[in-house]
Amino acid sequence: MIKFFKKGLTLKYIGWVLGLVLSAVVLLYIVAFTAFGNNLVKPLLESKLQENTKLPLKVDVFKLTTNYIELTLLLNEKNSLHVDGKYSLFSQIFDIYYSCKFNELQTLSSLTKKELHGSFHTSGDVKGNPEFMKIDGMSDVAKSDTYYHIELTKFDPTSIIAKIKHARLEEFLALMGEKSYASAGIDLDLNFKNIKPHRLDGDMTLHVGDSKIDYELMKKEFGVGLPKTEFSMDAKARLKGDEALYMYEFKSNLANIQSKGIVTPSPLALDLTYNINVKELALLRPILKAPLRGKIDIEGNVKGTKENLHVRGKSDIASSKTVFDAELADFTPKQVNADIKNLNLSKFLYMVSQPHYADASVDVRMNIKDLSSLEGNVVTEIKKGVLDVNYLSKSYGLKDMPKVNFSAKTDSKLSKNSIDTGIALTSNLMTLAVNKASYNVKNQSIDTDYKIKLPDLGKLFFITKRDLKGAMAVEGRLQKEKDLDIKAHTDIFGGKVDAILHNDDLRADLSDVRTLPILEMLTYPQIFDSSLGGRFEYNIAKKSGKLDAKLTDGHFVNTQMINLVKQYTKTDLYKEKFLGRLSAGIDQENIVASLHLNSNNAKIDTKNLKLNSNTKHLEATIRVEANQNPLTLILKGEMSHPRITIDATELIEKEAGKAINKEINKFLKGLF
Repeated sequence: MIKFFKKGLTLKYIGWVLGLVLSAVVLLYIVAFTAFGNNLVKPLLESKLQENTKLPLKVDVFKLTTNYIELTLLLNEKNSLHVDGKYSLFSQIFDIYYSCKFNELQTLSSLTKKELHGSFHTSGDVKGNPEFMKIDGMSDVAKSDTYYHIELTKFDPTSIIAKIKHARLEEFLALMGEKSYASAGIDLDLNFKNIKPHRLDGDMTLHVGDSKIDYELMKKEFGVGLPKTEFSMDAKARLKGDEALYMYEFKSNLANIQSKGIVTPSPLALDLTYNINVKELALLRPILKAPLRGKIDIEGNVKGTKENLHVRGKSDIASSKTVFDAELADFTPKQVNADIKNLNLSKFLYMVSQPHYADASVDVRMNIKDLSSLEGNVVTEIKKGVLDVNYLSKSYGLKDMPKVNFSAKTDSKLSKNSIDTGIALTSNLMTLAVNKASYNVKNQSIDTDYKIKLPDLGKLFFITKRDLKGAMAVEGRLQKEKDLDIKAHTDIFGGKVDAILHNDDLRADLSDVRTLPILEMLTYPQIFDSSLGGRFEYNIAKKSGKLDAKLTDGHFVNTQMINLVKQYTKTDLYKEKFLGRLSAGIDQENIVASLHLNSNNAKIDTKNLKLNSNTKHLEATIRVEANQNPLTLILKGEMSHPRITIDATELIEKEAGKAINKEINKFLKGLF
């Protein structure tokens, strides 16, 4: 009895389970394969697709049965996708028709992840199963007549056959969001019967013709006027086994490019030659994305694998004789050797769209052992250099700039984030020697020593705006990171000057410098010779500063002012030795100075002496007291020969007093 009861209970449970499974199957069938279920799924599908595509997408039609599917998606007002066809739920065989109408590609950027423009349509059939399927279709992409047949094995393409006729290059460019720099017709015939690795079989033929350059757009975009230009392009490839043999040729009156060789797709290996003759690089700007122009010829070969690829060649870049050898790993340059001889600097500047700063012949020897860590050596030699005086004068507001000949040699050692360079530059204006200039690539800081010799300061008038005489040699150190700091030292005029420039603030300490050669250098009248020591502070941006100095062992040299003092005071100041102080304030070209001089028998004072360093106009009131004889001199006019006015009031009064005292003494003597 109990045994029978248990058996009945077991059958009851089994019945319940079978009932639940059957109910679930029926429910799934109703939801998935009936009109009622399709209507339930349709809004859920629409919401999910909107979430994933970020488009105002609508599911216009959704029908799914056990052997038929139809789906129409309205991606937005101008773009739609439709599929319908038969399939087998159990054998997984399908025969599906598809139709894509993209009338405004620019509205699909959230889906394409790239800004596309224009329109295209495609339709066709997909037949087969997940193991093997065929796609046959047609398209009007780039206004072409395109037919294609694609075979996929486990969703990987294994065969591609396509015929593209009368496609337009300008439409392709517009489709990719690029400007239509050129128009051309494109025909492409692909017959890749098998593209499986090691079993390649097929061929390809490409022809581009009926071409035209948009000259106005090229001039507007790149500032280059091109002659009437037509071009053609042909390419052929033959796939066989592990290799693809190809030939490529581009012809035009501006550029000719040829290449042929063997490519092994897997694992990738290349063995090819190339020959590039470009008469106008501006034509390639849309491709190179660089502001290049002019001509260049390059030829060479490429050989190796993806892991170790060698690119060798020679070129006449900027009329040079150039050879190079680059080693690449995973298409990333790893090592570069180059030898450039007699590069024409002006042609190179033109090529890289830079102003014509100079003419010169340049040699470069480059040996970069490891580009990733920036290790190597670069030696550059500049010969027969001549600055473009006309361009520099016009661009930088320079006047009376002399002809400048120069030559230079640099030797740079590259190591990780550091570039250490030695420099030797010679010109008719100056010589520069740098033992080690260190540039940190990471923080872009500079730390360098320097030695500068200026053999003729007079030639620098176009920079200083002042007439200078003599020569000068300066050495020191320059450092630049966040701030600019320059230290300078010069032994000059019998003494020395030590200066520090911090950004715009200059401070110079002068020790035992003779004033006479300073006045000579500044082309000021050489009226006073002494030893000067003090401090000069100046802000370059504001063009303002001050000078505080002490004068020792001073004496006057031949000057009209001292001659007049001698005439009136009967004192020879040329024989006096002076001590004193000099202070001056500088505001732009205006100098206001005070001078105090003392000797055993004389004293000289002036306050608010005014001098314009540009016009050299001088205004000064100088009080001289020689052997207790006071005299005031007023100077006005050009510094080299000012007009001198003498005020002898105090001296006359003093002399008159002496005469009266003398007469009184005579009278008193007569009384006694």
